[in-house]
Amino acid sequence: MSLLAPIFFAGALAIGLPILFHLIRRQPKSHAVFSSLMFLEATPPRLTRRSRLDHWPLLLIRALALLLLALAFAKPFLRSALQTDAELPARRFVLLVDTSASMQRSGLWQQALAHADTVLNDLLPNDQVALITFDRTPQTRLRWEQSGEMPLEGRRDAIRSALAELRPTWMATDTAAALTYAAEFAVSSGESDDDVDSQSGGASTVGPNASDDDSQAVGSADDDVVDLDVAGADGSGRDSALLDQATIILISDLQSGSQLEGLQSFAWPEQVQVDVRQVGSGQRTNASAVVLSDAVNELSDRDGESGTGRGTDQVRVRVANASDSAVADFAIGWESAMDAAAVAQPSGSSTDAKSNSTGTGELVRSESAGNVPGAEIASDGGLANGRMPIQVPPGQSRIVRMDRPRDGATALVISGDDVDFDNVRWMVMEESRQQRIAFLGAPAAVDSDAVRDNLLYYLQRVPLDDAGRQVTVEFVDPGSILSESSGNDSEVTPSAAEDSVGTDPASSGSAVSPDASSESAATAADKNDAAVPVFSSDDWDPKTTPLVVVAMPLESIMTDRLASYMELGGRVWVVLDRPDPASGMAVTLGNLAGQSIRLTEAKVDDYHMMSKIDFGHPVFQAMSDPQFNDFTKVRFWSHRSLTGLDQDWNVLARFDDGEVALAERVMGRGRLMVASFGWQPNASQLALSTKFIPLVAGILGSDSQGMAGTEGIVGQNVPYNQGAGLQIVGPDDKPMPYQTASDRLLIDKPGVYRVVDGDQQHRFAMNLAVSESQTDALGADSLEQWGVKLGEMVDAKTAEATDRQLRDQELESRQKLWRWALLIALGLLGIETLWGRWLSRRRPGDAGSFRPSVDG
Repeated sequence: MSLLAPIFFAGALAIGLPILFHLIRRQPKSHAVFSSLMFLEATPPRLTRRSRLDHWPLLLIRALALLLLALAFAKPFLRSALQTDAELPARRFVLLVDTSASMQRSGLWQQALAHADTVLNDLLPNDQVALITFDRTPQTRLRWEQSGEMPLEGRRDAIRSALAELRPTWMATDTAAALTYAAEFAVSSGESDDDVDSQSGGASTVGPNASDDDSQAVGSADDDVVDLDVAGADGSGRDSALLDQATIILISDLQSGSQLEGLQSFAWPEQVQVDVRQVGSGQRTNASAVVLSDAVNELSDRDGESGTGRGTDQVRVRVANASDSAVADFAIGWESAMDAAAVAQPSGSSTDAKSNSTGTGELVRSESAGNVPGAEIASDGGLANGRMPIQVPPGQSRIVRMDRPRDGATALVISGDDVDFDNVRWMVMEESRQQRIAFLGAPAAVDSDAVRDNLLYYLQRVPLDDAGRQVTVEFVDPGSILSESSGNDSEVTPSAAEDSVGTDPASSGSAVSPDASSESAATAADKNDAAVPVFSSDDWDPKTTPLVVVAMPLESIMTDRLASYMELGGRVWVVLDRPDPASGMAVTLGNLAGQSIRLTEAKVDDYHMMSKIDFGHPVFQAMSDPQFNDFTKVRFWSHRSLTGLDQDWNVLARFDDGEVALAERVMGRGRLMVASFGWQPNASQLALSTKFIPLVAGILGSDSQGMAGTEGIVGQNVPYNQGAGLQIVGPDDKPMPYQTASDRLLIDKPGVYRVVDGDQQHRFAMNLAVSESQTDALGADSLEQWGVKLGEMVDAKTAEATDRQLRDQELESRQKLWRWALLIALGLLGIETLWGRWLSRRRPGDAGSFRPSVDG
């Protein structure tokens, strides 16, 4: 027999009270005074038998009743040998291990393995355990079915072996997706993993590093369903109730870039709790540097006289410092691929690699630079190794300007922090390309008197070069173009012309060179009957000639060719710089636009100024700042009036008399622009103002093949789409297929890659997600704020004790022996009452009797 509440059995000590009462002799309660005894000394009666118990059967009944009452309160039950040796019920655990890039910090992965080993040591034979790892996506490593078929030691060894083969990846962290998937997995009750996917919103269970075996381990709709609703040893189904409870063991650094926002839309199951085993590093200081995507070819930087003074060869870099950092001084600079690869190897300590290329910036070099690792002060006060010092307080970020990297530099490196896994930002710099602006108009003037009336003279003096391209302005004689292409009957429709140039590398994944564009156009010409002439010279490809300025009337065959040129993505700028009495420019503009347009000379009493300028358009966006958008000092002595422009024209600026100054029309993939004024001094003050350079740069457009647009994030996106026959060559020169969307997962680390399409190839950079650099730790309570139920895993001894207690309660509730003990106790008390009453009636004189005793 066992007792459920043995402390109550201490009440059995009360049986000593009846024994004590039976040992105490009763004293006479009344006294009678006799006169004959008045002069005698009173003496108490002498007891001769002090240890004799009176009425011992009655005493036995009373003691037994008290003993049964104490036993009833202690809740006795009988436990059989089978029930004593019964196995513990199954508990459900999901081991959720973080393998994202932030876990590469020194010591974190070792701590994670130690926490996992502690969990495995606390497993019991009937426990169910699953292993899920996660970075950007969760991945099932061990399922319920697999662990259920293994003995306890085999289960432990399988998980230890799986973790031993893993290493932190270069992927971002999505803790919300992992917890959502794990919660659905924990309450799946033996459902197939595909069912879990559908419940969790389609969360993928195959991560970037998944092998074919891993993909199969996730489960499929054809997998056998394992029934986890097993009846208990006593047949009561208690184990079934326990299986509804599950614990997720989350092993992670919980860095602030973990992306917990996804938990907001998820209703957390009440039967699932999360035990957080957080790992941490003593290396708190971490900084990161990122080249901003809008830093390439900023139009505002082209205006060298606009007050910025920055030049055209700079990029913007954002440097961020973790909130718990202990250091604020860092250094940034450009590195070659070899040096950057050495820095990119995470070692848990900062790397002070020397730069092989220069990279100076705007910031004033302060004395603190001497305390920044990697920033050596030269004798002239500059930086001997090309690193630029920067001070960023903890929890803040700074944006600085740096000179573009020169040849051989393919990465931006930051030094001075404790953590180096995110110290390298890879990039691709396209080689400087030659481009030209074709000018169809009057040739450049030689006579100084004719300069004031010459457009080309001032256009050729606009600085448009940058690190990505060199732009020249060339005079082109339309007659020479027509004679060059005479006898060439190749024709192509606009749609075929568009196809011939190929698609943009960022959207198709295949690269088409300018040479290939013309060859494709010529090939497509044989397949089309509808004829629209196209330029036969490779120099007229929009990639090499992005802008054509038209300042003279053209024949219809020439305008047809320019129309095809715009269909391919080229820009044509028609400049109406002088009166047009013969309407030759009106016909040229109408042929280019495909509509009838009339030109008349506007009436100007003194001068006009621009008004209603669209500063949101890229042409004027560089001058949108209030300190640069004042056009009141630019006066126009003459201009033309345009009538007949339809709704497809976008007016970018007007004169103060309401007439159109600058307008734009989309033509296929290109643009047609018209200016109703001239910039030469005889027509206006524009060429001699600070507005002319950014205006021409805006009309030319930015170089789409600069640093921006050639960067991807590891595990998320590649800047080129997949295609048949494509291959990607990694930094180790090993080719890999790139024909399906899943092939992008083969790119598993940052670096510079190449996409190869036959004999053509383009480079692109793959980088770490910026969120992984946010290494300041969150507390476990941050999960609770998103609705996650926190708890702790119960160790084996506590679980065994708890299970025994539950079994005892169940047995006691079924047997209810306390009722019988209480019933017998009540019966004994009734007998004791009747017996005592009978004894008191049998000796009525005992209470008042008195025996005098006299000495002697």
